[in-house]
Amino acid sequence: MIVRWDLKTGQILGEIPSPNPKAGSLQYGDARHVLLDGKVLFNLETKRPVWSYDGGVHATGGNGALHYFVASDQIIGPGTLRMVEIPEKKAALAEATLADPKVKALLREGSKLSIQVVGEPARDAEKFRRDLVEGLTSQLQQVGAEVADGQPVKVVVKFSVKDTGRSIEFRKFTGRPGEPEKRVIQARLLDWELAFADGGGNPVVIARDSIAFTSPGFFENIPNGENDWEGFLRARQYSLGAAAALKYGVPYYVARRPEGGVFLPGRTFLGHPTF
Repeated sequence: MIVRWDLKTGQILGEIPSPNPKAGSLQYGDARHVLLDGKVLFNLETKRPVWSYDGGVHATGGNGALHYFVASDQIIGPGTLRMVEIPEKKAALAEATLADPKVKALLREGSKLSIQVVGEPARDAEKFRRDLVEGLTSQLQQVGAEVADGQPVKVVVKFSVKDTGRSIEFRKFTGRPGEPEKRVIQARLLDWELAFADGGGNPVVIARDSIAFTSPGFFENIPNGENDWEGFLRARQYSLGAAAALKYGVPYYVARRPEGGVFLPGRTFLGHPTF
């Protein structure tokens, strides 16, 4: 719970449920914004998260409109002291766009949209599509939007396989004597993208990433009796891509400005944490 009170009188001015109930630090920016744990920028007036920050090692205190953290451009490497404004300019621009009635939104409370899935696995394609659409529908309903077929604005989740030019040799170890079974499979990446499109300009891309063909490490757990190793691994790759898109989630506001798309809550990667 976020509690605001008058420092002169001690009187409580308001109580707001925290978007991060386990937050250990709170830093004020301007009169409307607070930063929780260095990760979530929250608007005290609209009672909504505005921005989230990934990465970095954050200072636990602070005062004023600058937040300090340590991060590195490399996964393993020395960190540097950095800072970000509270709120930063792109967050303020997104909130100003939300408040401007002249801007036509692709998504806001009360919007009606369709869902389009582009690309699917060869195995269990119908279930893959159904589960993804159901997940997105639930998220859109939570932000006050309605899902219906044939709408001019669409949430588009796109999957595409990208060749890496590499192959991986798999060996099946059974614990029994003899030479293990071997198969060579192309190690293609799966790219996924979550975007909003209306045919009136470039899609507003919310998030995109790639899913590796194999798990980290040297072993894969393929069920006993599974003869199509590649089919199993490809289906798992698609499942992980869909899970990543759903985990990122749909925003509660999306619009297009002349300089590009804006959406809320936004997200910024600050750099790799260093310890």
